[in-house]
Amino acid sequence: MNVVIQCAARKQPGAGSFCLSDGTSVRFLARPDLAPNDGHAHARPDDQSDDGKTWRARLLTYNRDAKTNPLNLLPAYLLYAPDAYRWA
Repeated sequence: MNVVIQCAARKQPGAGSFCLSDGTSVRFLARPDLAPNDGHAHARPDDQSDDGKTWRARLLTYNRDAKTNPLNLLPAYLLYAPDAYRWA
């Protein structure tokens, strides 16, 4: 079974994020080119990050290698604020 849902855009407050090497937090969007200039970097998960890897590859490495969660990244089912994303 495949389930397709649209991003809620509202994330849990305090959820962590990846950052560029200069400390700018990254927000992932379907259309980064349409994002406002709000002090964040905007990217797609498969875009190349500033270390040459894709953001998706960085996440996979982080999940595999991190002994703790220093970035406070949440699993997808906890990241989005609406309860519809929390399946039982």
